[in-house]
Amino acid sequence: MKNGNLTEFMDKLYYGEELEFEYQGKRYFLQGWSEGSASHMVLDATDHKPFDKYVWECNCKSMRDCAEAFVNASLWEGKSFFQIESDVTWIG
Repeated sequence: MKNGNLTEFMDKLYYGEELEFEYQGKRYFLQGWSEGSASHMVLDATDHKPFDKYVWECNCKSMRDCAEAFVNASLWEGKSFFQIESDVTWIG
């Protein structure tokens, strides 16, 4: 991961904190929240204007489950987050 530490990024991901990053010239915004006994996480490509739909979204029992679903999803040309993380730039 460029401009940051993967361990710190993952810690924030597991808590559903807002994360912004760039991959192959595209910026992404990831956030999670809990409502009652459910957790939700969404990924938005910030260059999609006006907003049409999320790039990815998840509804799980816990934020940790959402985070695991995110890192294992094949969102980037069939690759998971861990397969591309060396080319990801953490913004902020």
